[in-house]
Amino acid sequence: MELYMTGALKVQRLERQVEHKKQEKAELEARREIYQHDVELDQIIAVFKLGCALLVQVLLLLYFGGKAIEFNTFARRILALPGTRIVTDSAETIRFRADRRDPEMMELLEQACERINATYHQRNGRTVRFEVSWPSARSRHAT
Repeated sequence: MELYMTGALKVQRLERQVEHKKQEKAELEARREIYQHDVELDQIIAVFKLGCALLVQVLLLLYFGGKAIEFNTFARRILALPGTRIVTDSAETIRFRADRRDPEMMELLEQACERINATYHQRNGRTVRFEVSWPSARSRHAT
């Protein structure tokens, strides 16, 4: 009887191993599947990236005085700044929180906000304004 149990346990263990190997084989075969390249999606993404890069270039030319700033630098140091949107009945204010560790770029951002505000923008009947909010330690820049 004991010999029968040992044999039955071995068979069960081998069956589990066979099942495990079948699963491994199925996973490996799934990895062999070749996906068809989506050319249309690639073209749409490429156009989107190009359009975004051109918009940033126009933004830099019009509002940042044509300062030579790379796209990555602009994205990391300006676009990634935290901000607040304040909406009232008559105005909408976009307030960037200045980074004290980057005073040169923040000065450029303040100048850009002044240039944008000088062109008077409206959205949904509200005047749109942009401003830079400095921490209280820099009271000369506080808004």
